[in-house]
Amino acid sequence: MKDDTPAFLYHYTSIENLALILSHRTIRFRQLSTLNDPLEGKNADFAYAEKLIFSSSWTASEQDSIPMWSLYTGLKGVRIKLPTDLFNPRDEITYGKWGNGHINTASISPPLRMLMLPTEDGNQINHQFLHISGPDEVNYVDRESVGELPPVRTQTTGAGHSYENPMEGFDLSNIGLHKSEDWSFEQEWRFRIPAGIQASISRMSLEEYCEIMQPSRNYIDLPIRAEALQQIEIMLGPKTTLGEEVLVRSLINTIVPSGKVTKSEIQIR
Repeated sequence: MKDDTPAFLYHYTSIENLALILSHRTIRFRQLSTLNDPLEGKNADFAYAEKLIFSSSWTASEQDSIPMWSLYTGLKGVRIKLPTDLFNPRDEITYGKWGNGHINTASISPPLRMLMLPTEDGNQINHQFLHISGPDEVNYVDRESVGELPPVRTQTTGAGHSYENPMEGFDLSNIGLHKSEDWSFEQEWRFRIPAGIQASISRMSLEEYCEIMQPSRNYIDLPIRAEALQQIEIMLGPKTTLGEEVLVRSLINTIVPSGKVTKSEIQIR
C-alpha cells in the first residue's frame, strides 16, 4: 500500500444507513453513474465507463466539518471511523502500476458475482468482479480538463488481430479518481470495484461488449473485515437528538460492544 495512505478513513451517513451497515456487516458500493458529481466517470473517449465501476466514498479529514455533516447527514446523522484495511475477504493489498494510474489493488476471493441484464436478443451473462481498488486519493480538476484525462479505450494486436485490425479493450484504472474541484473540500479517498481494471475484448467491438455488460443493479455490498469492525468509532452529528443518540448507542452496544460513540463539538443553534 502507498506510504501516504491514511491509517483511518471516515464516512458520513444517516443513522438508518448505520443500522444497515452494522446489521449486515457490509459497506455498499454504488455505480459511479448514480453519484452526486455529474463528472463522475467522465473521460476523454469512453462514455460507458461510469456504468462499469462501483464506488465507496470516504474522507481522510480527521476534523469533522459543517459542509460534510450538512451534505450527507442533514446535520443529524453519524460519521463512521474505520481502519483503512476494512474489507474482507480479499488478498493483501498491493500498490502498483495499472495502465493509466498507480493504484492500491487487491483480489476479491471468492469473486463477487452479478447477473447482467438480458440484451434484446436474450443474451445474458453472470459476471465476476475480481478486484477491489483502493483506498486511492481522489484528484480534483476543473470542468474543462475532463477531456484531457487519460483515454480509456485501448487497442492491442495478437490472437488474429493486426495493426490494421487491432483488438479493442479498456483500461479503467484511472476512472472514478477525478472529480470537479467544486468537491475538493471532501478530501476524498475512494474504494472501487470495477467490472475489470483492464481488458482486451476478442470477437466483438467495445460497443457490443457494453451491450451485454448492463449491471442488473446499481450497487454491490462488500463484507467488512471482522477485526476492522471491532475498531469502529461513531461520531454523532451536531443536531442529533437525545433519542437518536440512545438508538445509536443501543446499536453499538448490541452489535459491536467494543465500538466507541462520541458527539461532534460543532455548535449550531
